[in-house]
Amino acid sequence: YPAGTSWGGVSIQEDFYNAFEQDDKRKGMFFIGQQYTLDAGPAWSEEFGFYYQNPKDEFKLSDCSEDVDRFVGVLDQLPPEAADCNVDIVPGYWFTNDNRTGYENGARYAKWELETGASNTGIQSNDYAIYRYAHVLLMRAEALWRTDNGSAEALVLVNQIRNRAGLDALGTLTEDDLFWEFEKELAMENHTRTILIRFGKFLDPWFQKEQRDESRLLFPIPENQLQANTNLVQNPGY
Repeated sequence: YPAGTSWGGVSIQEDFYNAFEQDDKRKGMFFIGQQYTLDAGPAWSEEFGFYYQNPKDEFKLSDCSEDVDRFVGVLDQLPPEAADCNVDIVPGYWFTNDNRTGYENGARYAKWELETGASNTGIQSNDYAIYRYAHVLLMRAEALWRTDNGSAEALVLVNQIRNRAGLDALGTLTEDDLFWEFEKELAMENHTRTILIRFGKFLDPWFQKEQRDESRLLFPIPENQLQANTNLVQNPGY
């Protein structure tokens, strides 16, 4: 896990999870709902299984009476989809106490298939995409749209991506439409920073991030490079 992240992994912000339409196949890259232990239901491998405390009969698919205490008396405060007894991992942050809250809050990211037999060290040799064909289509669509925001070809390219995701075609293409197709299609592929900068959103405040000044659009020049080349001038703000 990234530095500062506790056991249980990185969870997805609720507003991003909810940005996906219900029928969007890309929503399948998140773990959501009830999970299982190795001896209580589906799991990846003997070494790398889902964790669930005290699984019930029938793999915890029905009677949830034993869960009342773990929901700390706030079932009536949850949105309808979260109050379902079958839910364990929920997309938002609705639990108020209980030492397992951090394990249950927030959908988990699982875009890339885990290597069969992988250990929990996080060291795997499975493939990871750097650039995909869908990214190429979106880059072309953006270039066309920024040249002509009424570009018919840009709309066709974006709808090609949406069609593969099981979504209806757009009739027109706005900057916000284009931005969200980038965000949803390329989520967790290490392109978010540059996408946010191009669409003028990188400096905006969001969860646990304050508004920043324009100096943060550039990285600092490393100190050793400044020392090696006296003609270099450090970027503003550093």
